Amino acid sequence: MGKLRLKPTTIVLKWGKQLERQMKNATPFLAGLAVATAALAGKYTIQAWQAFKARPVGPRMRKFYEGGFQPTMTRREASLILGIREAVTAEKVKEAHRRVMIANHPDAGGVD
Repeated sequence: MGKLRLKPTTIVLKWGKQLERQMKNATPFLAGLAVATAALAGKYTIQAWQAFKARPVGPRMRKFYEGGFQPTMTRREASLILGIREAVTAEKVKEAHRRVMIANHPDAGGVD
């Protein structure tokens, strides 16, 4: 019978005050965290934009071989120019040759 009983409202008020104190302490921390996050996001956005602007306008890799030529063309050199493997069917060679010819035709914007 000597137990001390607290009313539920007393417990809630007590916890509410503790929570309120903790939130007051946490608010500046959360605000600082938000500012730091925004600053980092801005920094990386600026870096990404600068990298985007600095990239080359044209494609990085050429589609066709631009190496030097030997006095007599070898099968390997022809396959490099056409952009195919050495061991392919005659049909694939014809398709690749047609593609290169169309790409380099003066009427299609190719080399004169």
